[in-house]
Amino acid sequence: MSDRDWQKQMQDATEAYNRFQKELNKNLRARQQLETQLTENTSVKEEFGYLDASAKVFKQVGPVLVPQDLEEAKGNVQKRLDWINSELKRVDAAAKDLHKNLEKQKEVLMKLQKEVADSQVNALAAKHRK
Repeated sequence: MSDRDWQKQMQDATEAYNRFQKELNKNLRARQQLETQLTENTSVKEEFGYLDASAKVFKQVGPVLVPQDLEEAKGNVQKRLDWINSELKRVDAAAKDLHKNLEKQKEVLMKLQKEVADSQVNALAAKHRK
């Protein structure tokens, strides 16, 4: 295989590795954001537990606070928590796949590097035999 072919393969493998790395970083940022939302909504749910049934609850709609039924508010928070937890599962599964792909691409890169090194050693050995 020519040097140009090796360089092209190495470049392609490196670009693929970098793409997987970027996707994994994007995935981790999404997970961190979901974790923050989970913490916030869990705190809200806990605060709702301290309220009695006659407490007035408001939700913000744009710049306006609108009265909301306490049970409706609790239901909305629970729905958000359920959604966040399902998104966390989805993001975790995607991260697992990305890790696998990253490891596979790392193996491809290492194999290519070894092949290049072996080829160079063989070329040097052949040169010295002459």
